[in-house]
Amino acid sequence: MLLNRKSANSQLGFTLIEVMITVVIIAILAAIAMPTYTNYIKRSNIKAAQSDLVTLGLVYENFYQRNLSYPSTSYTSTATLKSDFAQWSPTKEDFFEFSTTTTSDHKSYTLTATAKNSTNLKGCVLSINEKNARTATSCNGVTW
Repeated sequence: MLLNRKSANSQLGFTLIEVMITVVIIAILAAIAMPTYTNYIKRSNIKAAQSDLVTLGLVYENFYQRNLSYPSTSYTSTATLKSDFAQWSPTKEDFFEFSTTTTSDHKSYTLTATAKNSTNLKGCVLSINEKNARTATSCNGVTW
C-alpha cells in the first residue's frame, strides 16, 4: 500500500503566469501608493515648518514682552536667527530657510519660511506676522 506518495506530475512551485500576475498587482498598488505617500511627506514637512514659524513668533513675542519692541534686526538666514535666539531650534531647516523682517519703528514683524530649491517643495513660502496673519503660497494645497 502506498500512502502519501505524490504523483510524478504534481506541481511543486508557481507557474510563470502566477508570478507575473503577482508582480503586476504589486506594481499597480505601488503606482497608487507612492504619489500618496510623497504627498503625505510634503504636507508633513510644511506643517512642521508652520510649527517652527509659530514657535519663532512666540520667541519674538517674548522679546517684545521684555523690551517693549520687536528685534531691530531683520534676519536673512536660519543660521543668524539660531545664533541670536538660542531658545529657537527649527525642525525643518534642511527643507526651509527662515527669515524675518521688522519695521523701522520695531512695532511689527513678518516671519517667513521659504522652501529650499533642493527640496521637492520648491516655491513654497509660508509667513506669519505679529497679528497672527498667516499665508501659504504654492505649498501643495496646504493652508493655515
